[in-house]
Amino acid sequence: MIEVLLECKNVTCEKVANLLSKFKGTFAHPFTVWLYDKSVFAYFRVKCVPELNEFTKLLKRIKKIEFRYRTIKKRGKNYGKSRNN
Repeated sequence: MIEVLLECKNVTCEKVANLLSKFKGTFAHPFTVWLYDKSVFAYFRVKCVPELNEFTKLLKRIKKIEFRYRTIKKRGKNYGKSRNN
C-alpha cells in the first residue's frame, strides 16, 4: 500500500475530486481533497507504483496544471488494520 499527498495549482478542487472519483476503482481507501492557500491538496492510497503512474498520466492531461507529490510513503499490507491481542 502506498500513501500519497498530492499538491496541485491552477486547477479546482472539483476537478481533482472528479479525477480521483473516476480513478477510484483502484483506490483501496477513500480519498480526501481540500483547498489551502491557492493550492489543492489530495490524500489517497494506491496499491502499487504502476497505479500511481497511471494516475500521474491522467493528471498530465489537464491543461495548465502544476502538481507535485509532496509525500509518497510505502506501508505494509496490514497498515491501519486493528490487531487482535
